[in-house]
Amino acid sequence: WVALDIVGVVAQDAAAGEFVVPIHQTRADRTWALGGIADGDRFALPTSEYTGLIVIADGLDAVHRVRAQIDRLGYATSAPEQLIANVRRYLHVVDIVLGGVASIALVIASLGIANALLAAVRERRREIGVLKAIGARDRDVLRWFLIEAGFIGLVGGGLGTLLGVVIAMSVGAVVNGYLTAQGLEGVRVVASMPVVVSGVLGAAALAVVAGVVPARRAAHLPAREAVGSL
Repeated sequence: WVALDIVGVVAQDAAAGEFVVPIHQTRADRTWALGGIADGDRFALPTSEYTGLIVIADGLDAVHRVRAQIDRLGYATSAPEQLIANVRRYLHVVDIVLGGVASIALVIASLGIANALLAAVRERRREIGVLKAIGARDRDVLRWFLIEAGFIGLVGGGLGTLLGVVIAMSVGAVVNGYLTAQGLEGVRVVASMPVVVSGVLGAAALAVVAGVVPARRAAHLPAREAVGSL
């Protein structure tokens, strides 16, 4: 018999009869079990020095599939799937909230671009009239304003994406510092190039859509009225 002192309780689910003990005590216990005899029979324990393996899945969605593959190999598995399901529900709610905030920001940005182009049409009426007077067609003026809107969206999307990446990296560094201080594994924040490119091109496309109404108004502006306006 060995007397052990209980120094704390593990703050996680554990089956009845499971204890967390120093590794040297575990090795001594296993040595005794492999050589011990109970009721005249030797304990039927495996000869391997390992009692289990930890398998890390690529993501939350792969946990169930990995467990099924291990079960088919004939090994018992244990995973906190309920905890994983709760985490997934929480992340889903966070995605919905962030998506709503992003949608509102996109609508506000679109209105801002449309308002800026409408103001530009009012301020450049004489310029538009001169262009039409020297032979510019309606579709030329339309194309001109759409290209201008796309350029605004491209520049704004690039600056916004760059700022978002910097903020994400900064927040990731703060979170990693906290997790490291708690003795936990940190998270990895990666700026995916497809996401960055999609963000910039998406901003440009949204700006072009927002600039359709101002561009059509500029294209249908009569040349005589535009030239004669102050």
